[in-house]
Amino acid sequence: MKKAISQLLECIRKPKSEPIPPLNLERLQDQTRCLQDQIIYLQDQIRCFQDQIIYLQDQIRCLQEKHEAALENYHRTIAGTVVLAHAETHPELKEYLFKLLDIFLDSNEDRRLFGLELRKPVSSGGPFRIKKL
Repeated sequence: MKKAISQLLECIRKPKSEPIPPLNLERLQDQTRCLQDQIIYLQDQIRCFQDQIIYLQDQIRCLQEKHEAALENYHRTIAGTVVLAHAETHPELKEYLFKLLDIFLDSNEDRRLFGLELRKPVSSGGPFRIKKL
């Protein structure tokens, strides 16, 4: 008990600490405005990054589509090469293949590639004449 009383007397004898200064409301308001400006700036940055993400996702999708189309063309080229090579050793297949090509190829450039007879261009005259604008 003597110890508790001595501690109490010691606390009373010690000089009081400095008084707590009053709150500076103007400073707090300035800090709040500054933080609000930073929040607005960061929200703008987030929107910009989201736009960039959308743009990059579109670019990725476009590149994937191009890659898939290129792969499909590659597969078709390989299949065509195999069929043409097989047709070289099998005359009946070659004849059948060239008959199909003759039916399906309209472009003279394409027909020329396979040595097919070129087609005459269709005239634009006659009862179904189409006017060019």
